[in-house]
Amino acid sequence: MDKVPWVDPFSMIYPPEEIEKVLFQGAHWQIIDSRGSTRCLIITEELLEYWIEGSLVGKSDVHGISGKMPVPKEGSPDDVEWVERELFFMASPENVPLSPFQEGDLKWSPKIAKLVGRAFGRSRSAMPGANFRNAIYLGVSGCLLPLLEHRHEPKDDALELGTYLTGKRISTDDFHNLLPNLRDLSPVDVALIIKNAGLPLPSNLRAPRDGDRNEGETEAESELRRILKRVREKNRDEDFFSKNLNRQQKPASPKPVVREKYFSLPGRRDLERFFNDNVVEILNDPGKYEKLGIKFPSAIVLHGPPGSGKTFAVDKLVRFLKLPVHYINSTTIASPFIHDTPKKISASFDKAIKAAPSVLVIDEMESYLSSRGSSDHHQHLVEEVDEFLRRVPEAVAKKVLVIGMTNMIERIDAAAIRQGRFDHKIEVKLPKKEEVLELLETLVKDLPMADDVRLDAMAEALDGKPLSDTAFVLREAARITAKNDRESINRESLEEALKLLPKPDKGKIIGF
Repeated sequence: MDKVPWVDPFSMIYPPEEIEKVLFQGAHWQIIDSRGSTRCLIITEELLEYWIEGSLVGKSDVHGISGKMPVPKEGSPDDVEWVERELFFMASPENVPLSPFQEGDLKWSPKIAKLVGRAFGRSRSAMPGANFRNAIYLGVSGCLLPLLEHRHEPKDDALELGTYLTGKRISTDDFHNLLPNLRDLSPVDVALIIKNAGLPLPSNLRAPRDGDRNEGETEAESELRRILKRVREKNRDEDFFSKNLNRQQKPASPKPVVREKYFSLPGRRDLERFFNDNVVEILNDPGKYEKLGIKFPSAIVLHGPPGSGKTFAVDKLVRFLKLPVHYINSTTIASPFIHDTPKKISASFDKAIKAAPSVLVIDEMESYLSSRGSSDHHQHLVEEVDEFLRRVPEAVAKKVLVIGMTNMIERIDAAAIRQGRFDHKIEVKLPKKEEVLELLETLVKDLPMADDVRLDAMAEALDGKPLSDTAFVLREAARITAKNDRESINRESLEEALKLLPKPDKGKIIGF
């Protein structure tokens, strides 16, 4: 297949340079070169998710971009059609390697070989089951990124590393064939690279006898054998030191969170029951739920008209849970720069995950998660939606309670609030008389009230109005009482405060 860029050759990507040519490509990736000598890695969502699963790449490391990919036509594998896809890219600065590590164009040097050895060991620790056949070496992060096309092939780390070191299909275990084919590497270099890659040292080497060579052994082989012996001894010393150091410096166990058994939300008993059943109970008795596969509460969306008490309820819950809380709102993530808002969104998720178990509150969800099909939805807004789609399930899996709030759930992209992302969609309506009365009884509990006050009459007057109106009336009644030098709030103060509520669609004008 011809190497045709999957993204528009005249499109501007970050950094803003025109694409010049495709250097390497596979079924799910391309490495392209720009005219400014910057290389970019273009990947599909499937490959990105594979790397994220292995913790080799983070959401904040990539940017979304629209493009077209060749897909074999059904029944005609030699014929393809170009299909629009949402792709992702990351850029590598000039002189920082980005290339398949075996069949690419990595400039060979002992220094690069040592870096690849370290990358091999680091990536293998992160993804024990991955196959690193011709994996992509990403110099900016010092790791090898495995390819989906080799995912189900048998893995042989010694053969893959030996192929890179020699340029031939020779395993590092094949000691006698390895040495003559090494490219500008000393025996010491080879020992260190094998060690850093996390591979076993050649097992057919015997300990040297007072510096003498074994029968049939070359001087280079004898020298490497001595080096390997010292490496083995050093490993034993390091393991002993690490074990004792860890034993002496055990991190202090985090103090368990102590909270009450039941969460109370006066004026919102249905919402109170929901939070107790779906959040508090799971956090207070995790063992009982983990046995049945429930490791943490699912993500929640509260939706309803302004003033229905969504923010009040979430604030009360956050204080009750006593967990670290992070917020995503216009103040924390808004940016005039394209691609910057998705990065800030990702950073907010990263902070919440690092502090887990924690709470992440997303206010005014419709501002960031509006439908991608709308005519006024620009590309950078699509990136914001996609960032949420990827990060919400990850955050829940890593014990972050995600709570979103919106006044306009109908504007939110359907994929964002489907099951698996936000499992619970809870409508919070304006309060009824009974709910207002319960809230009033809670609010006046510590206030001096006159005998002529009838809370049920006040609740009837506030029936169907935002809960914030209830708090406003009480606050204004208290102000009027203090202004008139009274010691307790009476019915007259409450009735006067009720008249101060703003009329629908009319605001209060002060001035000329």
